[in-house]
Amino acid sequence: MPKRIFELNKTETLKMDTKTLIKTIAGSEGRSVMAEALISKRPLVELVSDPELLASFGVDMITLNTFDVINPFIYGLDEAEIDDTMPRIESILKSQLDLYEKSKQKKDCVHRIKEYTGRFIGTNLEPVADGVDYPEGFKATKENFKHALDLGFDYIVLTGNPHTKVSIDTIAKSTEELAQIAKGKMMIVSGKMHGAGSGNTDSLYNVRKIANAGADVIMFGAPGTLPGYTMEAVKVLIDEAKKLKLLTKTAIGTAQENAPIDTIKQIALMSKMAGADIMHIGDAGLGGMSYPMNAMAISLVIRGEVHTYRRMSLRR
Repeated sequence: MPKRIFELNKTETLKMDTKTLIKTIAGSEGRSVMAEALISKRPLVELVSDPELLASFGVDMITLNTFDVINPFIYGLDEAEIDDTMPRIESILKSQLDLYEKSKQKKDCVHRIKEYTGRFIGTNLEPVADGVDYPEGFKATKENFKHALDLGFDYIVLTGNPHTKVSIDTIAKSTEELAQIAKGKMMIVSGKMHGAGSGNTDSLYNVRKIANAGADVIMFGAPGTLPGYTMEAVKVLIDEAKKLKLLTKTAIGTAQENAPIDTIKQIALMSKMAGADIMHIGDAGLGGMSYPMNAMAISLVIRGEVHTYRRMSLRR
């Protein structure tokens, strides 16, 4: 009998191909957890990167936000060496710049964070419209898709951060381009968790548009995170996506990541009731990730203590 995502050990995770990952999520019956980390900021806890911290709280898939695929770096992956002969602030800044330069040259940080966490690792790339001033390494371009493949990501999330004006049209176009380059090599996740200045994945037409573009997973704002996103309304969208053979993901991306834990539990339960295959919690916490207990709360709600504690503990 195939294992479910929360039963995988590190060896199985690191060896898994895209087709098997998609089947594994589908077979996990709505019990897959994804969390996001803003890896260009100082980590929440000293000596531990945010992806490692999220893994320890039971997350299955970790999405790196503001990861530059041209100049790869994960803050907190390496410990800075402080030069006591220099002023401390100056030494810290210099040491971090040194780590950044080494990371750009080695280009192995994705492989290392996969090894350290034993989790599936993805990144956000953003289909900004032509002419929008945005860092090149964050953009959803054909060249960056190739960079992401070379770096070893398990999946790409095509979406928009706040104020980027990323639209469903630009997401669909980038999904088609990514599918031409990486279909079957990386899992393709497309959609919106909030407006980003230009609307949401909020109609059956948009669901079909994303499906026809070649996505493997379509993303919606979770029930309770956007105006009018009731459990019933999101279920209609998810049902349509399932008819089109897509996996579905509901996301908390509206700075409710650090809402009271009872709110997180309600959102998680409504997401599962709506039929989501994956529950996602974003990075808009105080330190560039959700409150870790909120990420764990999602796991406890959608799969219970036994599977949560196994996921937190299984490292071999």
